[in-house]
Amino acid sequence: MTMKGAATGMLTGGLCALAAAAMVNVSNLALDKGPMGKLFAGFNGMNDFWKEHPLLRILCEQPAIWSVPLSIGLMILVSKATRATVPADIRMKMLVLHAPEKLGLKQEYIQEHQGMAH
Repeated sequence: MTMKGAATGMLTGGLCALAAAAMVNVSNLALDKGPMGKLFAGFNGMNDFWKEHPLLRILCEQPAIWSVPLSIGLMILVSKATRATVPADIRMKMLVLHAPEKLGLKQEYIQEHQGMAH
């Protein structure tokens, strides 16, 4: 997973899910008999669309079923396309970040890289 892959997947999936849920909510608000119904009256036509396409409404009400696989797929594709941006020593960096402090790997890693900088 690269940074660009993760960011692309999360943003695309999140924005798609947000847009889908927003469409359902504004169409529901258009049915309101009070002031909210007047405010969102322009979206009333969506309710006719939902009646003709009930499956699409369900998919928009519960977007995780399609937005999560979309996100994961994009993460994989973009990560493969940007794999050259992964640092060569990423395995050691991950080990240093996740290993117990008592092993002293962090200090060894720092010393190793200070020697390379000079």
